[in-house]
Amino acid sequence: MRRRAGLAAAFVALIACVGAAPASAGWQDVGYGVFSSLESMSGFHIEPDTPQYDMKRIGGRLYVAWVHGAGRHVVVVSRLSADGSRWDRVGSTAGLVNVDARDAEHPSLAAGPGGVPWIAWDEEDSQGIRQIRAAYYHAASDRWVEPDGRDWEINYRPPGTDPHDYWLWSALTPRLVFLGQRPYIAFAQNNPVEYEVDVVRLAADKHSWEHVARLPESIPYGVDASVVGGLLHVGTTAGFDSAAAYRLNAQGAWEKLGGGIMNSSVIDKYGYPQEGTFNRIGGLGTDVYGLWSSPYAAQVYVSHVVNGSWQVAGGGAVGPGGNGSSVREIGGRLYVAWIDASSPRGLHVSRLADDGSSWIDTGPIDSGVDGSAVLSSLDGVPYVAYLQTDGLGNRLRVARLDGAPTAIGPDDGDGSGPGSDPNVKAVPNLPPRKPPAPPKHGPCGLELDGTSHADSLAGTAVPNTIRGFGGNDDMSGGAGNDCLFGDSGNDALHGGAGEDRLYGGKGNDQLYGGPDEDKLYGGPGADFLTGGAGWDEFHGGAGNDTIDSADGRGESVYCGTGIDTVRADRFDRLHGCERVNIVRG
Repeated sequence: MRRRAGLAAAFVALIACVGAAPASAGWQDVGYGVFSSLESMSGFHIEPDTPQYDMKRIGGRLYVAWVHGAGRHVVVVSRLSADGSRWDRVGSTAGLVNVDARDAEHPSLAAGPGGVPWIAWDEEDSQGIRQIRAAYYHAASDRWVEPDGRDWEINYRPPGTDPHDYWLWSALTPRLVFLGQRPYIAFAQNNPVEYEVDVVRLAADKHSWEHVARLPESIPYGVDASVVGGLLHVGTTAGFDSAAAYRLNAQGAWEKLGGGIMNSSVIDKYGYPQEGTFNRIGGLGTDVYGLWSSPYAAQVYVSHVVNGSWQVAGGGAVGPGGNGSSVREIGGRLYVAWIDASSPRGLHVSRLADDGSSWIDTGPIDSGVDGSAVLSSLDGVPYVAYLQTDGLGNRLRVARLDGAPTAIGPDDGDGSGPGSDPNVKAVPNLPPRKPPAPPKHGPCGLELDGTSHADSLAGTAVPNTIRGFGGNDDMSGGAGNDCLFGDSGNDALHGGAGEDRLYGGKGNDQLYGGPDEDKLYGGPGADFLTGGAGWDEFHGGAGNDTIDSADGRGESVYCGTGIDTVRADRFDRLHGCERVNIVRG
């Protein structure tokens, strides 16, 4: 993560002090702010006020994902500490999910089985085309792992497409949820005519993705997904001014909820449905609720299906606002986060009265917000994440509602929930990856795979096989007899303790053996090899390599082709080395 010295440090320190103050009388700041930056935390938007951050309850803890950067954006994840006093980065790369040099945006978190954090986001590929990515947090290696990091694994691109037309099949704004034990992603998929809303899920092999369904709407605008009553629900704005929601039934067919559009429940003065923009979808028990806003009436509404048609919940508008931001069941009650139309814009959270007749505003929380917010909860208590922007910079904050009413029911799954897969014939976009070999005994045992991007991979105390694949990877074997494969890219391989085998592959690699007897293979490229303590064996391979074998032991050095430079001692056995410096001692 890049930092600006001086002014940036002073700014962050100032915000840390300011963050300790309550957000308002009922709302209290949590963890002294998640992150503050002078750089952009807004990214690019497919529709106005798309959140560039997310918050979910995972394993009984709150997680927040956000973007920031100048020129490009990175996705970062933090977790609220057990005592609620601070936000800790998740992952060995300072919480960064994507660590390459490509712009990444629109993070969406979800809780996987066993309390495992998952995240989806969109990111530019090597050609600048936005791809949907997804990863889970692997606690043993303290890193984020993509089940399949290939381009076009989630986005759809027709076979035989001219490479010059790849940009026509970009994708944006993923929304990640779990339907039962399996992750589903709804997202905006581009095509030569217009955007469409597609849904994919993780295949049964758990390391590739398959296409499930496409929403039957023209010109969709924005997307959200939620599991309610054991079924997947997806909402969008259709045809520019209609808020629509669909249910994917058990037979794998879409059912349009309410027989029409959400905004048909509000009639304007001319006798027509009020024009509306879809915001979010959620549920209260098994009932589906849609959050939408009317840009012309400057009102925020929640609608639900009653007797087969959409009806406004709470007796009328939630409040006079620019847009709705989040809808959640918390403690058995329905809560809504929304942004008013004032200048600067203010953030509100309202809840539906227990008798369903009205909306109760919990009080203004903060002003100067970016136009969106995300609700979550812990044990029946609402939490809201929001981005505050002003002339001083950007502050991502989380507030908690103190004095929330006693829970009368459960918290929802933050969009995920129990259920069974619909009966659909899911089709992969790409041929499935070869499944990894099962763990073996002895050297090079447990397998750990990287992606086509720059990865940071760390093994465990047992033997590991670590493969970097594409990208400039940094990998460590740890204790145990490990095999590390850098593959393509300029990689750094650290064997650590144990008798290791290091293979740099293509690129200008750095290989560090460690304290035991190791074998190092540079491969094509200008590589640097050093063994450390132990009787090691060096193979430079093609390219102009630099090899340091001067450790007082008699070791074998095979320089290979190219003009190689070796720092050795008089005990070493050198083969095909051009420039040799014998260290005497």
